[in-house]
Amino acid sequence: MINKTIQIFSFVLIAFSASYAQAQVKYYPVNYKNIAKTYWFLSIWDVNNDKAVDEFVRLNDCSVYETYYSNDFQWQNIRKAVREEIMREKTSYPFRYEVVAPVQLDRYDFDSKMFMFTEKSALTNVTALELLGRSSYKPYCGLKNPAYHYPGYVFITFKEPLNINGVPLPQNQANALLKRLQTSGNRSRTVFVKTKFRMSGLEDFKERAISNVITLKAVVEGIDIYEDPDATKLIYSMDK
Repeated sequence: MINKTIQIFSFVLIAFSASYAQAQVKYYPVNYKNIAKTYWFLSIWDVNNDKAVDEFVRLNDCSVYETYYSNDFQWQNIRKAVREEIMREKTSYPFRYEVVAPVQLDRYDFDSKMFMFTEKSALTNVTALELLGRSSYKPYCGLKNPAYHYPGYVFITFKEPLNINGVPLPQNQANALLKRLQTSGNRSRTVFVKTKFRMSGLEDFKERAISNVITLKAVVEGIDIYEDPDATKLIYSMDK
């Protein structure tokens, strides 16, 4: 009886731990600092690569870089400390992300019970996305162009094409949504698709004159569709 009780308790504990871990999953916004940490999470760069470490400090702590980089001996100590920090912390660095994109609803389809997206909005057979481009880059710490190991162009590729052609909704919910959009003055019927994904590895790295180009492999983990750009009014959610 005791063994059976222990087994039941263990099962409940495992189930609770799994659900708790799922609830703790965090998706980060895409920016240069977060993506820079992802490279280390994925072990794309060698921690013994001085240039990669130096550029990492320059991106994340400009004041330290500007104060100590010119001093060979002080910088060697800082470099050693940063290497140790990367090795110690990299498993906690961001590798899950979310991006939000506007789409427009077409007319409600009463047969399939869903709002289809307009032809221009539908996400059909999407195999790659640009996460960061030159227009996203802001010079930092005296660096006009992106650093070698932290490119200005960042793309992701999906092994399985992304297909999101509409929002499945029962008629009563669809009617209520349409009324809310009309009341708020949203005549274009614009809603917002949040794609949640995790990085899984390096696909490609190309050297370029002004900015290198890096492509990472990604796996979609979920899709959320919201009424508002701040992603506070959920319409539909789908886990992959």
